[in-house]
Amino acid sequence: SIKSSIKTAFKKVLELASGEDKDALSAALSKAYQLCDKAVSKGILHKNTAARKKSRLTLAVKKLAK
Repeated sequence: SIKSSIKTAFKKVLELASGEDKDALSAALSKAYQLCDKAVSKGILHKNTAARKKSRLTLAVKKLAK
């Protein structure tokens, strides 16, 4: 269920990235990062996997924001 919530959070962030609401985007991005870190601490994701996911999400947001 944690992996599913991470995927949902990432989709929400990407959806908000194409919009204009920067506050909602930063809040959603923070929540997505938080979920990844929580999954690492529980042993669900490897730390490098979480880092890769967060990095790719950030690059996608920057690309969509242009």
